[in-house]
Amino acid sequence: MRTRSIVVGLLLMLVAGLVVGCGIQGAPDFSRAEHTPIPRIPPATLPPEPTPEPGAAEAAAPAGCRVYPADLIGAWVAAGTPKDEPFPFTDLDGQQCQATFEADVLPLFTQSGVWYDGSPPCIACHNANMVGTQSNAGMSLETYEDILAGSYRAAPDAQGNDILGGGNWEQSILYERLVVKKDMPLGRPADSPDKGLEVLAGAPVGEGQ
Repeated sequence: MRTRSIVVGLLLMLVAGLVVGCGIQGAPDFSRAEHTPIPRIPPATLPPEPTPEPGAAEAAAPAGCRVYPADLIGAWVAAGTPKDEPFPFTDLDGQQCQATFEADVLPLFTQSGVWYDGSPPCIACHNANMVGTQSNAGMSLETYEDILAGSYRAAPDAQGNDILGGGNWEQSILYERLVVKKDMPLGRPADSPDKGLEVLAGAPVGEGQ
């Protein structure tokens, strides 16, 4: 028992010597340690919504006056069929508007989907290739000059039959075929709108002036 106490005492002395000799000297000095800073992550932010430019809402809205194709052609005929000068018309909202032949009337003959859903353009049948023939009334609707030259023209430089009623739109052959009989353009359903599908044309009087 005494021997065991002596051994334990010697072991404790040995451990104490190790601590004094190297443990303290070799122990890390945490007071001098360099700490790597933890990076700060900036809070997530969304970019501010852009402030709308003045008038942006108006610019995004479709431009033009609501009108039926047959009424727009009628207004152009009533105005004396001008080629380059604006002509007046009243739109479906009662606004006083103005349009031009090139921008607003000619597309009614050259674009599809004007007179009924899926309608072919008038010039699919009435084009320069028909002039001087008996096919498709020998008539072209491709240009201002063609429309005024009329139907059954003997040659490209010849005058044919008037199709605009001599200035009286509702008495014209074109009005009869497009509005009364509704047999043009070809394939037109009987229940399609009499005056064609609503379009946007021209602009209210005073805008852009």
